[in-house]
Amino acid sequence: MPASFPPELCDQIIDYLWDDLESLRACSLTCHDWLPSSRFHLFRSIRLRHADDVSRFRALLISSPSVAHCVRKLAFSADYDGATSDDTPREGDTWVDGAVDLLPLLTNVVSLTLTRVRWHALSEETRAAFATVSTSVQQLFLFEVSFAASRDVITFLSAFPALRNLYFQAVSWTHDSPSPFDEDLVAPEPEAADPGRMQLSYLVLDSKSSPTLVVEWLLRRPEEPRLQTIQLCWHDLADTKPLGDLLRASGASLESLQVEFPSDAPFDPSHPERADGDGAGALTVHVNLAHNPSLRALHFV
Repeated sequence: MPASFPPELCDQIIDYLWDDLESLRACSLTCHDWLPSSRFHLFRSIRLRHADDVSRFRALLISSPSVAHCVRKLAFSADYDGATSDDTPREGDTWVDGAVDLLPLLTNVVSLTLTRVRWHALSEETRAAFATVSTSVQQLFLFEVSFAASRDVITFLSAFPALRNLYFQAVSWTHDSPSPFDEDLVAPEPEAADPGRMQLSYLVLDSKSSPTLVVEWLLRRPEEPRLQTIQLCWHDLADTKPLGDLLRASGASLESLQVEFPSDAPFDPSHPERADGDGAGALTVHVNLAHNPSLRALHFV
């Protein structure tokens, strides 16, 4: 290859291969100058599914410590380990504690995914190690994650000061805390983080996740939520004030709104003049889209 061939052009060509693992591996072995760009894409996304994955990833970081700085997307995807005697799925997430020493090394993670992880079952050391990753995370995906109490959910979410996108799917907790928003129950944000930095723009709460807790948490943040996209299922038609407050706080930033109501709700959102019942009346009083002039997509399900 001519010595005058621009290295930045090589980097751009390798960038086009970002999803072609075989080609990236070949490029990484071609010459030393191609290694950084190839490695950046090869290890940009790491998914750990069991203890063997953790062991292999640890061995990789020991042999090549610089790989840790390449990781941008990190996923812990546990699976069920059979079933109990009463056919209840048995969680298989105990291996997550084995990654406690790896988490502090991953300082550039911007996307974190937890799947079928019992947060309350993790060791105290592991939960603390996740806090070292959370300060840089902008996208948070939670699938079938369980907590002991509602205040634990608030404590967990408050550890992500740079959060932009939040996805909840079948997130649950065993019991509701009497006062989940008491200051002494919510963990303080890391000293290095600016508590005003969080500016969530994308919020998705599926039908199996109670939206009220998350919405109230957002409304209690020191900065006003300026969401661009909201997608959620609102279960309690008798208490729609938090939903209305969230829409009002989002103001002109909101561009896309999708709200799913209970199938047995005595109300057709597309025809508010037909409202009947206390829940429907509360909805028409509290939900006012006049505060959202930039709304481009609207779906009531």
